[in-house]
Amino acid sequence: MEADMCDKTNKVEFSTRVEKKREKVSKEKILNSLRSFKRRASNFDLRPDLPFWISRFLGYQSGSEYRPVWMLRWLDKCKIPRIVKICFGALLSSFAVISLICAVFSTSSLANLPIPIVLAPAGAIVISLYGSPLAPSSSPRSLLLGQFWASLVSSIVTKILLDHNTMTVTVERGEMGRNLVWLAASLSLAITIVLQKLTRSLHPPGGATTVLGSINPGLVAIGFKYVGVVMAIACMVLGLAMIYENLVRRYPLYWFTPSKPLSSSEKEMKMLREMALKLLEVLEESSENTEIRLILVKLTQNIK
Repeated sequence: MEADMCDKTNKVEFSTRVEKKREKVSKEKILNSLRSFKRRASNFDLRPDLPFWISRFLGYQSGSEYRPVWMLRWLDKCKIPRIVKICFGALLSSFAVISLICAVFSTSSLANLPIPIVLAPAGAIVISLYGSPLAPSSSPRSLLLGQFWASLVSSIVTKILLDHNTMTVTVERGEMGRNLVWLAASLSLAITIVLQKLTRSLHPPGGATTVLGSINPGLVAIGFKYVGVVMAIACMVLGLAMIYENLVRRYPLYWFTPSKPLSSSEKEMKMLREMALKLLEVLEESSENTEIRLILVKLTQNIK
C-alpha cells in the first residue's frame, strides 16, 4: 500500500512538473512572438517604396546628408550662417501656422463653439516642433499621443469633479478652491504625465493643454469636444512642420520608434551606397560612360 501511495504521489508530482514546464514554454513562446512582432513593427517602413514627392515630406531621405529640395539647393551655395537660416525659417513657419489656426477657428464650424481660440497649447507646440524638431518630444508619436492624453484626461476629470454651470463665476472671481478647480487642474496634470510616461509619448506642451482644459469655463463646458479641437490644432501644426522642415531639412527622424544604431558593416554599406549615388549624379550630366552608370544603378539597388 505504501509503495502504491508513493507511486501515485510521484506520478502527481511528475505531472505537475510537466504542466508547469508546458506553461513556462507556452509563456516564453507568447513573449517571443510578441517581441518579434514588436521588432517587425518598429522596423516596418513604407516610405522607401513611395514616390519621392510623397516620401520626402513624410521624413524619408535616402542619404545621411539632409539637403534642401532641388528648388532650394541654391541655399547650400549661399554663405548665409546656418543659425540665420534656421531662425528665419522658424519665424516664417510659426507665423504661418498660428495664422492658419486663427483662420480655421474663425471661418469653420469651430467658430460656433462657445470657446476662445485655444492658442496657448498651439504656441507651446509650435515652439517645440519648430524650435527643436529633432527632439524626441517633437516626434509625431509624442505630439499626437501626448496631446490626446492631455485633452482626454482634462475632459474626463472635469466631467467628474466640476459643474460647468457655476464654474464661470468661480474662475472669474478667483475662488478656485470652492469649485474644486484646483483639484481638477492638479489631478489632470498628474494623470497626464503618468500616461505619457507609460506610453513613451512625453510631450511638455501637453501640460498647457490639460491645465487650460481644466480651468477654462468655456473648454469645460464643451466636454469631450475639447479632444477634437486639440487634435485638429496638433494635426495642423504637424502638417505644416512636415512641409516646411522637409523643404530644407528632415522631419521627423522617426514616426513611432527610433531606428537602432547601425553596426560597422551596415555603416560601410550605407557609405558605399551614398558614394555610388553621388557618382551617378556626376555621370548623369554626360552622355558617355553608360556601362559604368548601369553598374552603379545595379549596385545601389542591391545595397540597402
